[in-house]
Amino acid sequence: MISLFLDILFPPACAGCRIHKGSLLCRQCERAIMTARMQENRCPVCDHRLEGSACEFCAIQPLALRQIISLGPYEGVLQNSIMAFKFRKQKRLAANLGQLMADILLANCKTHPDCILFPPMQKDRLQERGYNTAELLARTIGSAAHIPVWDIFGRSRTAPPQRTLGRAERITNVQQLFIIKKDLQLLPGKHIVIADDVTTTGSTLNALAQECLNAGAAAVVGITAAYPAAKW
Repeated sequence: MISLFLDILFPPACAGCRIHKGSLLCRQCERAIMTARMQENRCPVCDHRLEGSACEFCAIQPLALRQIISLGPYEGVLQNSIMAFKFRKQKRLAANLGQLMADILLANCKTHPDCILFPPMQKDRLQERGYNTAELLARTIGSAAHIPVWDIFGRSRTAPPQRTLGRAERITNVQQLFIIKKDLQLLPGKHIVIADDVTTTGSTLNALAQECLNAGAAAVVGITAAYPAAKW
């Protein structure tokens, strides 16, 4: 209620274009994100932008996931929005980004998911930021798409943030990092979606997916707000 009252008094500027006021993500920016996605030639597995007929990303690192679906490359309007969401305390952007992610998930996922999962944040970083961006996105997607969201992952140890590491280090950094902290009987035969904010090398999603498959899941799909605009 307080945030609604403040929005009336001081209309928020769009995080995408930083021009239009009245919404954290204006209609023009939402359309720009979805239009850019439809115009790109994308890999059917990892959803990265293709510059030829074969995906260099998948050739380097085959994925345990059936596919990764993303809104688009981490640039322009989408990058501005995610930066505000992750680093400038604009947690309400989860509603805008999550709704767009729900739309593309339902349009592109081959099998209706049984549940949505999300990667856990390390305690010190969760305390610093105040919220888990992946969890907020997962819960928005789940609400919009009518898919249950389960909080089942934990961490076996502390680890450096993925964004501070190179490609090879990212892969080794998440090895045996995640554990399933709930009843393993939840997962056998399930079609699972794992939501995250940005996928760079896909190492985090891949590690989480492998845990699910080891527990008997039928298939795992990743859904993210963005993938890197530049090649690794």
